[in-house]
Amino acid sequence: SRYQQLVNSLARHPEVYATISESARIPNLSATLSDLALRTGAQEIFLIDADGRLLETSEAVDTLPDIRQGDLRRLDYIRTAIDGGLGWSHGLEDREDPRVFYVARAIFDDDGPVIGAGAASIAVRTLELEWSFGPEPVAFFDRAGIAFVTNRPDFAMRRAPALAGSGAPPKNISAAALRPFFD
Repeated sequence: SRYQQLVNSLARHPEVYATISESARIPNLSATLSDLALRTGAQEIFLIDADGRLLETSEAVDTLPDIRQGDLRRLDYIRTAIDGGLGWSHGLEDREDPRVFYVARAIFDDDGPVIGAGAASIAVRTLELEWSFGPEPVAFFDRAGIAFVTNRPDFAMRRAPALAGSGAPPKNISAAALRPFFD
């Protein structure tokens, strides 16, 4: 996906590498990240050191969700990246469109060890707007049975009780079987 490519390119970006490897403050790096977010459709791009501290972001610091505070290794997708993998997750943030996907990738030192991670958050609505509005409704459910991504706005954040905790969702669910998320 383009967002996987985004975090892969962050890992090779010279200003990103300098910020993480040398803990140097690169002038205008936030503006560079903001421009990159704008060009790729990412909601936010952020850089984390190996200890889980937020080093830089494409957003103004005072607008960041509370989730960006403290040791970010507590978040599975960041921990996966700092462990050397590609981290993915989804969740809700206190924003206009709260549904968000996250992707993070490790940034390695020239000698091999992980020195940090580059991460991006993507507003789910951005992904949904790219889909065609075909005759068939499509929804992707998480493990809790919640329709997190869908081509029908009224299906978003609704749950399919039969899916909750089942592990293997059925291929077809009727719209009538969906319930409000908070029921």
